[in-house]
This record gives sequence, structure tokens and C-alpha cells, in this order.
Amino acid sequence: MEQKIKGVLFDMDGVLVNSEPMGKRAFLQAIKDFGVIGHMEDFYDFVGGGAEPVLRGIMEKNGGTFVPEVITHAYDIYEKMAKTELHAFAASNKVINTLYERQYLLGICSSGNWRRINTNISYGRIDTAHVKTIVSGEDVARKKPFPDIYQKGVRLLSLDPKECIAVEDAINGIKAAHAAGMKCIAITSSFSYDELREHNPDYIINDIEEVLEILK
Repeated sequence: MEQKIKGVLFDMDGVLVNSEPMGKRAFLQAIKDFGVIGHMEDFYDFVGGGAEPVLRGIMEKNGGTFVPEVITHAYDIYEKMAKTELHAFAASNKVINTLYERQYLLGICSSGNWRRINTNISYGRIDTAHVKTIVSGEDVARKKPFPDIYQKGVRLLSLDPKECIAVEDAINGIKAAHAAGMKCIAITSSFSYDELREHNPDYIINDIEEVLEILK
């Protein structure tokens, strides 16, 4: 018999906050300031994987050399942009609070570092009062698509992976959730329906509010 879903683990960027386009612009400006010209299409393979793999991958792809200082610079730019541009998706807080009322245990598993997570919560005005656990990319050895971050999130909810479902926007996130033994809801905010379907998420939706139709 299939186990009942008891826990929901949300990715953050592209799921709770509409930050992916802004984040890409911030990262491209940061690497430009370090002498490397990147392009929007360079992000395709790296979305959802955390700052260092993204910045390293794009810099090396375009003939540059990654240095750790570029991460701090990228987040300086990101935070400045976030003050005026960042916002949550319209239904994000409704989904969080409704799922809590429906007695689901809630967590956030973001490949971003704590600085990015806190920036997103603050300027995106995400209501985390009912979120039991938050795991950042800094808290695990390997970023998505490895399962580490979801494995830790599941443990912190004191649940079995089969009792949990992830809400993701990125291919790397789908891979991470499935590798952790979880189901996955994919949102078409960063990749198209067809691109997501190739990686077999359990559900594909266009808006986070549709989560409430899946998790009654």
C-alpha cells in the first residue's frame, strides 16, 4: 500500500520566490566584474545546484577561472537587487499556511547559502512561522542533483522519504528528490513542461497554488 504523504519539502528559488531571473542577472554581473562574459543559456545545466557550482561552471565554460570571492560579490549584487525587485509568488504563503492547517509537516530545502535564503525570506516576505525545518546548501556535503539536502530535510521532519514530497522547479532538484526516495511536484517556472517531463516528476504544475489540489 502506498504511504500517505505527511511532509512537504519546498525548494525556494523559482518555487516560493520569483528570484531565478534576478539571480541570473546578478551572477552574470558578478562574473563580468571578474572579467568573464557569461550568457543566460549557460545556466541550463546548473539551475538548482547552488552558487559555487553555477558560478564555477559558467566561468570555466567561458574561459575564466573561478575564485571564491565571486560568490560574495554575486550575493552583494543579488541582495541589492532583492530590496526592490524580489517578491514571492502570489500563492506561496497561502500554500504554506493551508498545508500547515491540513497537518502536513513543512520544510524548505534550498541549494542557496544561508545569506540567499535569509534574503529571500526577508525581501520576499515568506511566512516561515509554520515551517519546521530549513536546510541550506551549506548544510550538506553535496548539492543537488545529489540527494543529500532532501535526505537531511526528511530526517529533520522525522519521516520516511516515502512519506514526503518535494516541490521543485529545476531538473537538478527533481533528480535530487527522486534519488532521496521521494515523490516530486515540478513547477514550470524555470523549465518548460516538456523539459520537466523528460525527468519524470510525479506531477507537473504551472502555479504553486496547484499544490493544494494535489495535497488535500
